[in-house]
This record gives sequence, structure tokens and C-alpha cells, in this order.
Amino acid sequence: MYPFRVFLSYSSAERELAGRIVTALQQTGLLVLWDHALVPGQPFTEEIKTQISRCHLFIPLLTRKSLSKPWVHQETGYAMGVGVPILPIVIGKIAPVALIQQLQAIRIGEDIDQLRSLLTEDMVNARIEDSSKIAHPNFESLDHPERRTQMIVHHT
Repeated sequence: MYPFRVFLSYSSAERELAGRIVTALQQTGLLVLWDHALVPGQPFTEEIKTQISRCHLFIPLLTRKSLSKPWVHQETGYAMGVGVPILPIVIGKIAPVALIQQLQAIRIGEDIDQLRSLLTEDMVNARIEDSSKIAHPNFESLDHPERRTQMIVHHT
């Protein structure tokens, strides 16, 4: 899989779980951005917004705990606002809520290893390609040689 940049949004109460998800995503070839490098006293809101706006795909980790945490919802709303495609990962018997309730989610149980088989390259590519269909996309994916050539021809 091409190393697309993905941003993982999660509840800080589930940092260990998020770390396991990050490892699984990295094993599929994705470059995962998340807040692990933020240090105490550092303003983090702008850094998180920058990371979200520069990613190819936004992945909210939805659990019972995260549904009650405002940060996951705020980050999801920001991703939607800047046109970053969203692919929720759900753990447990819950459903995406609010603005993303219409999105089909990847559902896994406690076995994080399931993620590597469920998150396919075609799925990631499809979500990223969907973002280019919006009126003013935040970015255009030129990661594949064929697509890069098409875009060069289109813009010349």
C-alpha cells in the first residue's frame, strides 16, 4: 500500500488501544499521524488541526468511551470541514454518531489484528479518490504515476 498519511483520532483515556491501532495501521503501510509526540505545555490545537488538514484520510477510533469525549467529535467535524475523507474504525457494538452516522465503518472486536485484513488497499484508495469528487478538494492525490500523469495533462 502507498504510505498515505492518516490521522488517528481517539479518546486519550484509550491511549494504549490507540497505540495498538497505530501499529496495525503502520503494518498495512500507512503513515500514521497522531498526538503521541505532543509535550506538556505545548499548544496542541493548532498542531492537531495542521496534521488533520495535511492527511489523506481521517480515522476516528470509535468506542464507548470516545463517544462521550468532545475531542473526537471536534476533530471529526474539522476533518469534514476541510474536506478530508473519513473512515471510522469501530470497536464494540456501537455505531458512528452525528455527522458521520451515514458512513460505513470498519468493525473490529478486541482482536486488533483483524484490522490488517479488513483495511484493504482498495478501501483506502476508494475513500481517498472519493475526496477528489467534492467541489473544492483539499488536495489531489498524485501518489500513483498514472494519476500524476493524468493530472499533469489536465492542468497543462
